[in-house]
Amino acid sequence: MPSESPEGSDAEVDNPLTYNRDEIITSLTEFYEFLSTLPYVEPAAVLTPPSAGWPNITPENFAGLHKNDEVINLLKHLPYIDLSHHEYIIAPETYPVDYRGELFQRDVTVESVGRSLPLGDDVAFPEWVINLTYGSRDGTYVMLDTSDGTVTEYNIQYENDDPQYDEDDPRSWRNQCEGEAMSLTELLDDWRSKYFKLEWMGHSMNGWPTVMWADRGDENYEDVKEMRKIIRKHGWPSSFQREACQRALREWDQSKV
Repeated sequence: MPSESPEGSDAEVDNPLTYNRDEIITSLTEFYEFLSTLPYVEPAAVLTPPSAGWPNITPENFAGLHKNDEVINLLKHLPYIDLSHHEYIIAPETYPVDYRGELFQRDVTVESVGRSLPLGDDVAFPEWVINLTYGSRDGTYVMLDTSDGTVTEYNIQYENDDPQYDEDDPRSWRNQCEGEAMSLTELLDDWRSKYFKLEWMGHSMNGWPTVMWADRGDENYEDVKEMRKIIRKHGWPSSFQREACQRALREWDQSKV
């Protein structure tokens, strides 16, 4: 069921949004399923919850995260990408959080889950905000606000010299973030478009999952060009031969060693 945005919902979005748990679940499910059609994330790694939700995600087990009931209820019913065998990257230097994974099985605290949650002396997010991704040095934490259904990107390297919100505004946590608040669907549609146009390409380079991208003149630009060539040769996008493309990419990668 949708919930109305509280007073102070974000003015950055053209049409004020409302939080809808089912829409969030659908958007993330469709994006993960799309990733599994690429020569990268294995379909078996995309996990959907049991009808009652993931059993480890309870208010008691997640009490150490200091999140409200709406956040816990959402996490309990989200799909996840299994990271136990491969730490998949889903955007440049950005990983999906697996809240049903090993780190979140018991006695969960902010400290016990490492970089899965944004940490720092000056980092603070309210109980109604949760990250769906985590980033390495230049990666992105996608922060979902369950009060209005928007997401905002947080980067540990980002410093905002022009805060938009007063300290007493419930949205003031967004002063730590870069970019505008938007719907999750809008963000994932943008990411999907980058994959579709082969601006981003997922692959296991030397056995390490990564997302490749480059501008002309970058050090790895020739590798990116060759990957595009291989993927298009295997029918991308209209008649894509996923398994054959995976084999060809693997052979090409091994030939460079």
